[in-house]
Amino acid sequence: MSRRAVTIDDLDYALSVVAYAMTRHGDVYAPILERLEAELDKARREDPMERARAILRDQTLRGGRNAIRVRTSALLSSE
Repeated sequence: MSRRAVTIDDLDYALSVVAYAMTRHGDVYAPILERLEAELDKARREDPMERARAILRDQTLRGGRNAIRVRTSALLSSE
């Protein structure tokens, strides 16, 4: 049985599930939330494509000379 790697999307979804559980059942799930946040941050730092998307999002949000004059929304949404 081969296992597939956990993706950023998997971690993001799990974080949402745990956040929802916390709002319903209290902070008993806080350690899981913190672990998932750390794993998601680490995954995003180590994924070159995710880092590139974050750079473009940041540049676009700051505007001015840092904004790229192309359709960044198309770039950010493409895989």
